[in-house]
Amino acid sequence: MKNPIIRQGDVCLVPIADLPADVEDVTPKEGRVVLMHGESTGHAHAFYDRGVVLLQSKQEPRRRFLRIVETTALLRHEEHETAHVPPGLYELPQQVEYSPEELQRVAD
Repeated sequence: MKNPIIRQGDVCLVPIADLPADVEDVTPKEGRVVLMHGESTGHAHAFYDRGVVLLQSKQEPRRRFLRIVETTALLRHEEHETAHVPPGLYELPQQVEYSPEELQRVAD
């Protein structure tokens, strides 16, 4: 079975089949792999497991990816349930806040 999309608060992990050719490993050498910091609390969506590889596109630095190697990794956050992420490749799309009040009708 294909891995499902995983959500934890503002973080979304979308399964992908392959990585782009231009990615580089940006995994911190020690400590946790942080995907996103909380704006007001300072809490973080983070992995503390080995076998989690954080990758980033050289051409588009905002495009980030994860490789979970061998065993399920645990994505932790102080205010959310722990997400169990199965081995595989994932893209981390940048979440955008949507507010219909900000939309304006434009006539050409």
